[in-house]
Amino acid sequence: MKDLDISESCLHNWMTQANSGESGSSVRLSIAEKKELAELCRKNRQLELGNEILKRAATISRERTCSRSNVPAGGNDVVVACRVLNMPRSGHYEWRDRPISGRARQNELLLK
Repeated sequence: MKDLDISESCLHNWMTQANSGESGSSVRLSIAEKKELAELCRKNRQLELGNEILKRAATISRERTCSRSNVPAGGNDVVVACRVLNMPRSGHYEWRDRPISGRARQNELLLK
């Protein structure tokens, strides 16, 4: 070290950086990078949930049946589903709270 005129602390920092890269551990992120990563993770979860909702909607559309059992009951799923399907939340809750029609009951019995 003395021959190369490198301080011990400098060499230690280099070795730490090299070891963290080799072992696969993550590099230290700045505060801005951590915020960006958290935001991207949040958006990714929203997109995954949106894709799941679209898959369920396609299944419901393909089967041409929409029972209350295959639709979100409430909470964040409803918010995301309504956003993805471009429909107002009030319409969902109005439909959910409406009594099941006689025709819908007959259809459900036929499907069982």
